[in-house]
Amino acid sequence: MFRTNFICSLLFFVAVPCFVRAAAGPVSAEGRLTISVEGDSAVEKMEFTVAVPGTISGRQEITALKMSPKPTRQFKQDGNTYAVFTLTAPIRKREIVVDVKGMLYAGSVDAVETGANSKWLEKSGKWAKWLKAEKFLEVDDPQIQKTATKLKGKTEMETLTRINEYVSNSLEKGPFSGADVGALKALEVGQGDCTDFTDVLITLCRACGIPARNASGYLTYIPSDTPKHDRMEAYLKGLGWVRVDPFHTKLGICTLRDSKPNMFVVDHLRTNDTLGGYHFWRYLYWGEGKVKVSSTWTVNGESSAPSKAITGK
Repeated sequence: MFRTNFICSLLFFVAVPCFVRAAAGPVSAEGRLTISVEGDSAVEKMEFTVAVPGTISGRQEITALKMSPKPTRQFKQDGNTYAVFTLTAPIRKREIVVDVKGMLYAGSVDAVETGANSKWLEKSGKWAKWLKAEKFLEVDDPQIQKTATKLKGKTEMETLTRINEYVSNSLEKGPFSGADVGALKALEVGQGDCTDFTDVLITLCRACGIPARNASGYLTYIPSDTPKHDRMEAYLKGLGWVRVDPFHTKLGICTLRDSKPNMFVVDHLRTNDTLGGYHFWRYLYWGEGKVKVSSTWTVNGESSAPSKAITGK
């Protein structure tokens, strides 16, 4: 991945001109997820399934992952990494803590090396999954199809640029919401949070024939609203998967071509069946008692405001 300037210069003089874009080095990052649990005496057992950061080739390398209490089991499913925690009575007040350290690599359009992933995907025949309509990504809707037709360019990069500009012009930043509305509703309302911006961009990319997928994770800093974040990855022929962050582009934090390596990715699925359709983690509990669950994300001693979960049983 890292080539010396000497090799490039040698090619310049003995063969043909060689122009390379400087590759950004990896960024060191760390964070702590804390899930706080309260349960009364009638709660018999609780089970948490948590999507945790895993190593993703060319995107992030997890160098340390410490979890307390020890997970009942860990497994991989659909490219994601999960840890299951089982809490038995008495629950009272408990915490699940996940400490992560790792290296985050540049994955933007400007930084991805040509051909890094294209041969693998072309041979694997996995295109269809990232082109289909699914819940919240209404690819086959007539209005989406009509809009996609207008946005198609002569190249995939031109199409992606037009779609990103359309999303930025069509949506304003709205307040953070835990509710999923989908691409169509977001366009109708004309505003949204990072999930809504991402839904619209993925939907229109797929409608234009560009494979696109979700990327959810935790930011490596604490913003004013929530460190939980959604962006997307588009598959461009000759480049492979490139990272695009429509919400941060709208806010001026990055550009289409230079999305920052500022997030631990935990999920590439828009609708995660392993988590029961929820995001980041889910829990079940047994018994007739009441439970109270919240989570925080901490970076360099600064913690986010607690975010509450929907109760499951």
